[in-house]
Amino acid sequence: MQLEIREEFRGLRGHEVDENGVLISKGYTMGQQRIIDGRIRPMGSLPIIPTDKLMSMIPVLSAALRKRVYAALMLPSGTLVVATHQALYRTADAGRSWTRTHLFRAGTHTAANGMCVDGEGRVYYGEYMDNADRSMGVRVYRSDEDGKNFKRVYEIAPGTVRHIHFMQVDPSTGNIWMGTGDNDDESFIVMSEDGGQRFELMGKGSQTWRAVQLIFDKEYIYWGTDAGRDKGPKATNTICRMNRDATKVDLLKEIHGPAHSAAITAAGTRIITTGVESVGKGYDNHARVWASVDGDKWMEVAKFKKSMLPTSLDYGVIRLMPGQEKTRDIWLSMVGLQGGNRLALARIAR
Repeated sequence: MQLEIREEFRGLRGHEVDENGVLISKGYTMGQQRIIDGRIRPMGSLPIIPTDKLMSMIPVLSAALRKRVYAALMLPSGTLVVATHQALYRTADAGRSWTRTHLFRAGTHTAANGMCVDGEGRVYYGEYMDNADRSMGVRVYRSDEDGKNFKRVYEIAPGTVRHIHFMQVDPSTGNIWMGTGDNDDESFIVMSEDGGQRFELMGKGSQTWRAVQLIFDKEYIYWGTDAGRDKGPKATNTICRMNRDATKVDLLKEIHGPAHSAAITAAGTRIITTGVESVGKGYDNHARVWASVDGDKWMEVAKFKKSMLPTSLDYGVIRLMPGQEKTRDIWLSMVGLQGGNRLALARIAR
């Protein structure tokens, strides 16, 4: 198998996929990159101060100062909710007007995979922060009002975890899954059946449970481990598979670098991407794409070299987006790699 890039869209970041295209951002301007005609459907610009908007359009400043869109979700109602480094914004009229609906706590935001929406239209986000001394409790927030208001529904006690890596809905059950990190005893995968008010432990206690995104199929749950720069050049990462009752975990394939993304296509191809968090002696300087058609055998299908931008400013990342399961097309949002930041439409040739 080999990944073939069919088309690239320079300067764009992807956030969510559906049958029509990809929800994208360029700086703080939102849009949809359509598949049918290749055009961008404008969805307006967030109400951000002009200096921040300007910095968001300059790659080095955007990376250094975190001036960008972190995550975006289209709700079943058609409302769009967008996360920046400081707040959540909402539009219910396709971007003609925007309102800031929620201000993040000081020092926190949400990760790229830290937001999700359930079958009832309730929106969730988990806090992501530096939290180096683990002095902050880490919270889950939920909106029951189409993204208008958010309330805390769950909190992890200070000293328990560093931050939340992902919030995700299992499409088979509607349950909410969450992953945390970063040290062995801080790495949890948990699941909630009651809208995020209580979570049941699926596994914890080693880097095996340090995940950033999950793949769900009818029989199994897959992820790649995220032992990153904090674990040094000798860190090992693995593609993992857990059965549905969480009684067995198989370690399927050792991979280069921390896994930053995981998804399944409408054709059933499972994909995991790895990134570059450090460069130099002992480190792999390539972000890679791994794929499997049966869940058992995994193959590297592409690799992309880290750009000259230091990893202290931006990691080399290939991101797969929520909604990938709705289409056979493979969409990759690439950041910090040679060739510049871009959105790529790809397929896997066998």
